[in-house]
Amino acid sequence: MGCARGRSLDCSNDYTTGGVSDILIADAADVDNFTQNADGILPTSNAYTAVTMVGVGVFNPITFADDSAVFDEVFKRNDNGTLSWVDTLKFDWKKLSQDSQNILRDLARCGCGLVIIVRDNNGAMWVLNDNNPDKPKVKLRLTGYKGSTNKKTDELNGYSEVTFEAKGSEPVNEFIGDFTDIPQ
Repeated sequence: MGCARGRSLDCSNDYTTGGVSDILIADAADVDNFTQNADGILPTSNAYTAVTMVGVGVFNPITFADDSAVFDEVFKRNDNGTLSWVDTLKFDWKKLSQDSQNILRDLARCGCGLVIIVRDNNGAMWVLNDNNPDKPKVKLRLTGYKGSTNKKTDELNGYSEVTFEAKGSEPVNEFIGDFTDIPQ
């Protein structure tokens, strides 16, 4: 098998801006299907081009504190030869409130799993826990947060380190469709 044959690795400086610009979230049960680009032409082969929802399901935007969101994907080859990826999304959520607390409580109790689309500050979009049966994953879940008033007036009043995590045997896929075509 020629894993590197015919491929070039572009490590140019095109994507130099860190951070996340948008986060969209949906219940996994509301996502019907992601259409995968199967043209076999790299680098977009296997990327998603569209998403369809069940019934009236939509992705809901999450508003987060400026410059607080980060998406990380960590790859590891285990001692037994299996491959694993851990996908983590963290951000700060402004303003302690009962409404925010209710939303976080519901997300923490969610047993159905979640699907999140993250758009980074370069415009690239990534699908966390895409519900693809060919890509078995542990369900994407809210795994933690800390609510605080903090001490100083210039510090965050809200929820810091709101963290979603999924573990699986495949990396996340890029969404190359149009952001405005995602049902919201």
